[in-house]
Amino acid sequence: MLIRTAIGGVFVAACAVASVGTFFDIWKRGAVGDGLVNQVHAAPLSSAFRPGISASRLIIHAPPGIEAPRGREEPGPAPSNVEIVHRAEPGDTLSGVLVQLGIHPEEARTAIAALQTEFDPRQFQAGQEVSVTLGLNHEVGGTFQLQAVAFSPAYPDRIGVVRGADGGFEVFRDEVTVTTVTHGGAGTIRSSLFADGERAGIAPAVLARLIQLFSWDVDFQRDIHPGDRFAVLYERHETEAGEQVRTGAVIAAVLTLSGRPHALFRHVGPDGTAEYFHSDGRSARKTLLRTPIDGARLSSGYGMRRHPILGYSRMHRGVDFAAPPGTPIFAAGDGTVDFVGRNRGFGNYVKIRHRSGYTTLYAHMSRFPRGLQKGQRVRQGDTIGYVGSTGMATGPHLHYEVHKNGQHINPMDVKSLPGTELAGRERERFTAAVAEAERQIAELIDRARLTQFAEAE
Repeated sequence: MLIRTAIGGVFVAACAVASVGTFFDIWKRGAVGDGLVNQVHAAPLSSAFRPGISASRLIIHAPPGIEAPRGREEPGPAPSNVEIVHRAEPGDTLSGVLVQLGIHPEEARTAIAALQTEFDPRQFQAGQEVSVTLGLNHEVGGTFQLQAVAFSPAYPDRIGVVRGADGGFEVFRDEVTVTTVTHGGAGTIRSSLFADGERAGIAPAVLARLIQLFSWDVDFQRDIHPGDRFAVLYERHETEAGEQVRTGAVIAAVLTLSGRPHALFRHVGPDGTAEYFHSDGRSARKTLLRTPIDGARLSSGYGMRRHPILGYSRMHRGVDFAAPPGTPIFAAGDGTVDFVGRNRGFGNYVKIRHRSGYTTLYAHMSRFPRGLQKGQRVRQGDTIGYVGSTGMATGPHLHYEVHKNGQHINPMDVKSLPGTELAGRERERFTAAVAEAERQIAELIDRARLTQFAEAE
């Protein structure tokens, strides 16, 4: 817990607080800081608020123009506002948080009743930060009274209630304008696409999407080598101050592997559906993904092997991808869920029927996404489960099988069928967009080369 004291400006004061009353005892003794202190950890607020509430910060606001007390000199007026910022934990409710932070239950109910005109308190979630402001009430013996409650259910927008002139609570909503800008980055792979991509300023979520998009054509275990290059353009949603709120869609991306460029461009069709195409207008979507998982290592191939549990050799009719527990697993292609549940040695597994006689099977999952059920339609890239070690497994991994007309085939040998191809006016619109994206990507690559050259110097 941090205790921050605002005296005209803001400085951080060191003190172990047992209650707000204890803070003012320290203030009156002149023990609250002598000059500026950068950052100090203090003891948790105790019985005056929530016992052991280590996830809270106490922020003291003094009237403007008041200087900090010096040593044992006569102190100035007591601070006028106390702001407590608490990060909600699993199981917390908004009313429960207010009461545990020292607000009288009736006062908490009144504040939440006013808030309900703009927000359903049942939608309050763990992880949200709640700011509770208490004001010093000189008319009632110098006690503290609830002045405001604020939080961000949908960042960066803020919602809350503030005490009005009549003593009641008025609801407010601060909506922050968010704009969509084109952002990007480029670089050379030295250690890994993820590490070097983040070094180039590319958001992790965009890098994960990049890997997913290129999984149709690229084996990320065998095709990526030091010296290969990458460049990506993507949407970024940010405030007017330039603060990132979230990332958007990948607009265009290029991976240059062993000197050969692989480029993909986003195109939104007349029906509003977005899809990725090669520069010549051919869809990047294939029948099946070669690797239906992000960042995994191929740990066991297709064919005869000694079974790690049974101890004898037998046919391994799929491939295994080792990955940390909880890693998302994707549907390798559009299809219909044929089975979801537990099946002996396979543990938790999913089976999907695709067109052209293909079936894929995913085994040893830790769990499934909520709502996944037999007969459900899924699209290529949808999350259908998470890596685990259920069934006959020695460690967390995905066992992945592909069947063609009921016969097992090596997933690494699947010859994927090409998708659709753009034509007519859509092709013309796409070609114009590709030209602009290629120009921007060229600028990113030139900038990255200059940066690399400067670092080498």
